Amino acid sequence: MIRERWLRLVIGIGFFAGVIVVARHFSEEQAFVRLARQSNPYWFLVALLLQVGTYSTQGEIWRKVGEAAGHRLSAWSVYKLSLMKLFVDQALPSGGFSGSLIVGRVLDHHAFRRATIFAAAVINTTSFFFAYVLSLGIALTVLFLSGRATPLMIILSSVFMIFSATVALGMLKLAGKDAAAKLGGVGRFFLVRSSLNATRDADLNIVHSPRLQAEATLFQFMTFLLDGLTLWALVRSLGVAVSPEHAFASFMIANLVRTAGIVPGGLGTFEATAVLMLRMEDISVAAALSATILFRVITFLLPMAPGLWFSRHLLRHTPAHQPRSA
Repeated sequence: MIRERWLRLVIGIGFFAGVIVVARHFSEEQAFVRLARQSNPYWFLVALLLQVGTYSTQGEIWRKVGEAAGHRLSAWSVYKLSLMKLFVDQALPSGGFSGSLIVGRVLDHHAFRRATIFAAAVINTTSFFFAYVLSLGIALTVLFLSGRATPLMIILSSVFMIFSATVALGMLKLAGKDAAAKLGGVGRFFLVRSSLNATRDADLNIVHSPRLQAEATLFQFMTFLLDGLTLWALVRSLGVAVSPEHAFASFMIANLVRTAGIVPGGLGTFEATAVLMLRMEDISVAAALSATILFRVITFLLPMAPGLWFSRHLLRHTPAHQPRSA
């Protein structure tokens, strides 16, 4: 398992390097120098602030669930939880569920009931998939109206939208039921078993709350939107004009390829797709590649250090016992 994960990572790094080599081959060296000279640091600062906003929107989901169960979490607490979850989700991609389980241990230390913790994990996951469907739908609409939607984009997006909606609705349907025992060997996988057990033991009043599901989906959508605007701001920081809606659509299609791929974090595949999408608006290869690499640094590499630190710090001060019973 570890060897397979390292192999995928090596493949991703190789693919990422290949993207850079190919892009440089089709770009003039002077283009990168020209971009550096006309860059605007204020737009880069805007991109950083937009990313800071994503940590808050993610943390607000946990805060809302806590309020529904009679608990109050400070803004700083949910901010740390958000960075920790981001680190875990990027290290162990699972549609957001792996990070939710780790966050659950910290919430246990805040006296959250077992059923509340699992309800928070379920809502975080279902809202992620609902927001994914909404965001991909908007991205496809933008591309279709601009005449840039290809049959491959439409097919892949439609398949993943159906898959996402099925997973989210399936989790809501299975809430309170013991489905792991009926899956046989599949139910023995840790991630599958943990996900189904959390769904089984979740507080049904919280999980089936239309208000909480709607609020969580809105916060997840805001996260996707802020990520797309981050890519837009980074392109603008290079002195290149791009419409916000196309930048958002480019991010979502690239994110779709990243999510569906086997490479951890979509290393290489995300960059290649983002460059191709930005090229549709006549952005130079040099600008598209530079903005995409900057996006990767801001969204993937930059949060990893504080996310790792908060993970080690919070889990070190959190008892390793089981969550409190309902």
